[in-house]
Amino acid sequence: MTPHHKEQFRQLVGDGIILLLCSTLFVFVCNKAFDSLKKKGSESDTLITAITQQSEEKVKKIFDEKVYAALPQEEKLDSYQAYCRHRVGRRDQFGRTPLTWAAYVNYSEAKKSIKGAPGQPDREIGLREEADGKRRPIVAALLAAGAEVNAKDNDGWTPLMWAAWSDLPVVADELRSE
Repeated sequence: MTPHHKEQFRQLVGDGIILLLCSTLFVFVCNKAFDSLKKKGSESDTLITAITQQSEEKVKKIFDEKVYAALPQEEKLDSYQAYCRHRVGRRDQFGRTPLTWAAYVNYSEAKKSIKGAPGQPDREIGLREEADGKRRPIVAALLAAGAEVNAKDNDGWTPLMWAAWSDLPVVADELRSE
């Protein structure tokens, strides 16, 4: 390797190190800048996630007494019932409870195809109609866990109001029967 090539190699390595440092600094600064934009206290709530995924199974698992018994001692409350009431009473930054989230959807009139049983034709179902059916047992589970049916969010809306606005008649009936 000639002295000229060695000098070019050193320059290339030096430029590479500078580029690496600059890009690392850029990522660090961007992360800090975006941290300030994140909502404080908005860590993911597994119950809200299960509701928005329309997973009755996941919602019921959160309120399973065996799951409660396996929680670390610092996450337990005085009793299983107190834990359930606390869990369904948590509010987000808008004052919405899990029951409010279960009564809210914002779907367009989009439809999806449902495969018919053998010998039956396929049919289309609206996403809102599907949500209405899937959320009724979730609402029932939340109510059984002690959710407050008349809890108002920061705008004064109750879960029943959200169900009516979201055009979820089955969910609204479940809330009215309470």
